[in-house]
Amino acid sequence: MWDARSLDVCLSAGRDGAVYGGVPDSGYANGQSYLGLPAAVSLLGQGFNVSTRGILAATLDGTHVGSWSIPPTAQSVGSLPRGISNSYSMAQQGFTANVSCNLQDLTDATSPAVSWYTDYITSWKKDLEVNGIERANITWLDASSNCPSWYLMNVTDVYFDSKGEYLWALGCDPTPDAPNNYTLILQATGNYTDLTGPSDTSYLVCQIAPTTSVVLVDYAGGINVTVESVGPPALDAGGAAGFFAMYIITDLVWHQQALNVNGVADQLQELLENVGADKRLKIVEQYVQGVVEYSASILRACLSAQDLAFSNGAPSNITKATSGTWNTQTLGWKHFSTATTLWILLPGLFMACSTLTLVMVAIYRHGDEMHNDTNTFDPSNPLHLMAAAAAGGLNNVFRGLRERDIHDGEKLTVVLGSVPGRGPALVRADEFTPMFTVTPSSSSRFE
Repeated sequence: MWDARSLDVCLSAGRDGAVYGGVPDSGYANGQSYLGLPAAVSLLGQGFNVSTRGILAATLDGTHVGSWSIPPTAQSVGSLPRGISNSYSMAQQGFTANVSCNLQDLTDATSPAVSWYTDYITSWKKDLEVNGIERANITWLDASSNCPSWYLMNVTDVYFDSKGEYLWALGCDPTPDAPNNYTLILQATGNYTDLTGPSDTSYLVCQIAPTTSVVLVDYAGGINVTVESVGPPALDAGGAAGFFAMYIITDLVWHQQALNVNGVADQLQELLENVGADKRLKIVEQYVQGVVEYSASILRACLSAQDLAFSNGAPSNITKATSGTWNTQTLGWKHFSTATTLWILLPGLFMACSTLTLVMVAIYRHGDEMHNDTNTFDPSNPLHLMAAAAAGGLNNVFRGLRERDIHDGEKLTVVLGSVPGRGPALVRADEFTPMFTVTPSSSSRFE
């Protein structure tokens, strides 16, 4: 199942923007959770509460983000009703690590041995100038360990300027003395020495024992993963999941290093501000554990995606079926009886019948008011003319008795209509939409 090609493909995919941004966030979120703070992390558009715990989300519709296309990893036994809220839960295999960190003095004569040297790169000063000001000499640091390591995790380098601070990491494979443990070696300078100690020979050394776990996963909007049990550390040296996690950690520290800051160290420093000295190592352990769990989820996603490690997604011989429960909520009666049902329906039925009756009575009593009452208008009656003109708002149209005003009025066409609640009205023809067909007894144009 695991070969050099699959390894290269998944290591390259792990740096894809769709997943890589969540790698440092996963460690930071796990540290926040340890401090009792709310935390969340995202992987391929799926939001997880605190940590992925090493799972791949079991989706009914599949996952399609950027170049990642993962077929549905869950299916319903029967048809699911639509239009109502729902959630589902299931037990899945997770992946985590037991992490233990402590400060150690290491040199080129200890076991493991660590050595490093520096050099200056003066030719970069002009190329890296900022606002016309040249940077001070750029320092190149090369570090290595004699511990066994596949894929050169035991070698790294750092570039930093004279005001810069750095954090670098080396990774070591399991050894015969510790067959289940990977070793992570961290060294820092400047303000970051709170992590690794102030001296040049002081290092933070973490033992990482990857292991599988059983988790209960609730899919209800966000994904909540609860660890049910953790198995014993049982990992062959060079195992895919453990190696992948170690590579992601060392690669993360390397990529987060700039000329004067390191992103991982900044996150750890921020978390350490909220704890005492006795909890500092625990924060680092939680951070590393979060990254290990997230990296396992990336690996599962890589193996399950189409056209990455496998052309059609994960083959059946590396998958295992599980089951879960689909949940929904509806409103109903716990006990049913005809008498109870009638009593419950009577109030609504009474209100409906009453409303209908009142509407019908109102139509019967006031129906004559809805008919066209223009037949009561007498154009020969001056009072009728004044009342109809006022009702139709013509007082703003005829402005006076001057010849010009009279001439403008002769051009205006008015019609006899009806204004609700006011009876017959003379209104402008261009502003009137008749509600009834009007056939007045005399002409509706007045000259």
